[in-house]
Amino acid sequence: MNSMQITIGKLKRIIRETIESDRPLTDDERHERVGYGFLGTIEQDRPDVDADLAFNGALDAVSETLGCTTAEAHRVLDSNLGRHLADGISDIDSASTYGSVYDSVAAQVRRSSFRRDAVRVISAGR
Repeated sequence: MNSMQITIGKLKRIIRETIESDRPLTDDERHERVGYGFLGTIEQDRPDVDADLAFNGALDAVSETLGCTTAEAHRVLDSNLGRHLADGISDIDSASTYGSVYDSVAAQVRRSSFRRDAVRVISAGR
């Protein structure tokens, strides 16, 4: 079987995704892409960590450090930048997941290169 063969189901999915790509994703839709950003990376790479608690710590760290809204911080965490933030956390204290994630993410977000990239993600609206 040729791996490049397109079925009707795949074609419908491609058309649907193309139509949907013309509009910004809602936060819920974006968050469903669990495997892509911060949450998915934590869930995949750190199964011993409470991923939701880690996400909440990261969300607060991004919004407070950048001075942006929670929705904008959510957008950053669900982007490729969120994956980089999760990868950049060297140690998560299970007794203080929220605090250790908050501190690590806030330190990463303070870097000027991250701030520049975050502004691009936020302004893109996706």
